[in-house]
Amino acid sequence: MSKPVVVRLRIKGGVIVQNCDVYIGRKQTQGGWNLKESEWENKHNVKTLGRDVAIAAFKRDLYRWVADDPHTWIPKLVSLEGKTLGCWRPPCEDESVPTCHGNVIAHLVDLCCQIVNTDGPPSEKAVDDYWHELVGQK
Repeated sequence: MSKPVVVRLRIKGGVIVQNCDVYIGRKQTQGGWNLKESEWENKHNVKTLGRDVAIAAFKRDLYRWVADDPHTWIPKLVSLEGKTLGCWRPPCEDESVPTCHGNVIAHLVDLCCQIVNTDGPPSEKAVDDYWHELVGQK
């Protein structure tokens, strides 16, 4: 089991120097990119709300989606296990203070994988941590 890695996409001299497995941002058709809007994009604008508020709002939304429809969202999250998630913000150094909504996604992927990727039943602690995260955000 490996947690997704969040990277900052980059092109230099027309050559992609940092790409990703899964793009998690808004539609981008400039700067040499032609990327479609991702279902994982943060619809809360950092420029108007500020980074902390926009990320907190995205986290609230994502956790609500998972809590309301776990049969759809948990498999989607688990499918991101071990993937490189690409966005435009640099990834955070301290995961307790996310600087990109991708860090929120990666954290929830890790929690979901602890629940579903086990040989036997998940540990009580994994289930408690998972539900504490989801219910605490509703």
